[in-house]
Amino acid sequence: MKKRTMVVSFMLTWAILLSVGRVAHLSLGTTYGSVARQQSLFTLSIQPIRGKIYDRNGLPLTQQESVQKVAFAATPQVISYVHRACLGQEKQTLLSLLSGRRPFLWQTKTAFAVKGATVFQCSNLHPSWQSAVHSVGYTDGSGTIGLSGMEKAFQQLLYTGTSQTITYACDAAGGSLAGVLPQIDTPKFSLDFGVYTTLNRALQQTVEEVFPKSFNGAVVVQKAGSGELLALHSAPAFSPADLSAALQDGRFPMLNRYLTPYNVGSIFKLCVAAAALEQGISPDFVYTCTGSIHCSLDFACHKTEGHGELTMGEAMAQSCNTYFIHLADQIGGQAVYDMALSMGLGQSIYLCDDVIGQKGQLPDLSELLRSPAELANFAIGQGVFLATPLQISALVNAIANGGVYFTPRLVAKTVDGKGAQRMMHVMPGKRIISPKTAGLLSDMMQAVTANGTGKLAQPVIAAAGKTATAQTGMQTEDGQPITQAWFTGFFPAAEPQYCVTVLVENGKSGGSDAAPIFKAICEKMELS
Repeated sequence: MKKRTMVVSFMLTWAILLSVGRVAHLSLGTTYGSVARQQSLFTLSIQPIRGKIYDRNGLPLTQQESVQKVAFAATPQVISYVHRACLGQEKQTLLSLLSGRRPFLWQTKTAFAVKGATVFQCSNLHPSWQSAVHSVGYTDGSGTIGLSGMEKAFQQLLYTGTSQTITYACDAAGGSLAGVLPQIDTPKFSLDFGVYTTLNRALQQTVEEVFPKSFNGAVVVQKAGSGELLALHSAPAFSPADLSAALQDGRFPMLNRYLTPYNVGSIFKLCVAAAALEQGISPDFVYTCTGSIHCSLDFACHKTEGHGELTMGEAMAQSCNTYFIHLADQIGGQAVYDMALSMGLGQSIYLCDDVIGQKGQLPDLSELLRSPAELANFAIGQGVFLATPLQISALVNAIANGGVYFTPRLVAKTVDGKGAQRMMHVMPGKRIISPKTAGLLSDMMQAVTANGTGKLAQPVIAAAGKTATAQTGMQTEDGQPITQAWFTGFFPAAEPQYCVTVLVENGKSGGSDAAPIFKAICEKMELS
């Protein structure tokens, strides 16, 4: 009986507890549901996460600048701080935004150390200045879509579709809930993911500083013994932060000049000399320049009274037109044309998608074989012949390499968001002239800088090079002829480490305008 009474008592107690629990659950459930309906989560995107573009040493070329962004909650402390610390328009704008109660993001230089303000140091995806901007390119206004250059070419790799975010718990009116800390989320990616180039950031910046701001033109610096490009500069540059100004600029800063074909002029005499030497013609071959030569038409030398009797090296040093016209006539148009092709002229150079050197233009071979005047023009780099600074760099690099041509390259490897590396394919070098021919051409180019037309290019340590002042057939508004001034060469002459090509649009001459830029760049280079 006693046992039965205890069981009944236990069951009654359990029933009462269940009833009380049920009532409490219904009551609290109603309360929690009410609170849940009155609050929500509000997320701010702080910074799109995008891969970087790096130089050969792993130094970033993009996202070098940082900006401060502050996520604000409308707390009394923040409002008070804004009143004290901010001035002018920023103060008015912030107070207006704070009056709306909803959290917001603000980019500012003002230091904020107050509860309710979360400070982030972010990369500037739209810097006012970008090194190697024509190669690197730029992104859209959101900083997520590449629109030009490597930013566009490697969009799939660099774009993550994610951002760093901060999330607030807010009440029904949109204000952040007091006492509830916001949650910061930073998606995880490999710290070094992006595109690794062959460029040298320090050298790139040196080139940009040395090239006169008033000049239009281009500079290409290539590593001797390889196709690696160390610096690529097109002048004037433009600001990724103000593309509209660049589009309206009459100097056309968005034109990538090192990928654009130009009239070349006397630099092509290197190609003619190479073809002649490969045909077995001696560097001591003598011709007497009288100041002009007739090849269906009369062609003048830049020295109207003539240079007199010259060897090939002397003709190169003085850039004698009639000597090389005569030399081309001796070996024929086919030999000159074939050498031009082997040196990469008339062919595009692919660096990556959206960074492709144009192929330029070679004369029609049938015209060269048929017309002495066409061959004469070609022999001195005039007429229809056009080439890019990138092509000229590769040509001279082959001479510096003892006759081995390397296709220029810009991208070394990529690293994806998980840290996996992918090395870019490297084209092997191709012998295009004999070591003997390359050595003879090098000697001739050293004479150019030592006592010829390129004396203003000679740095402290001897270099080798070639000047050119190319006629374009165009005139300025006041009727002056437009010429392209060039200097290309390598440094040091004895053991080349760098090949440098300089183009100055509408320059006076290669010797006066382009050669001093070459010298200034060489004298700032570090030698190994």
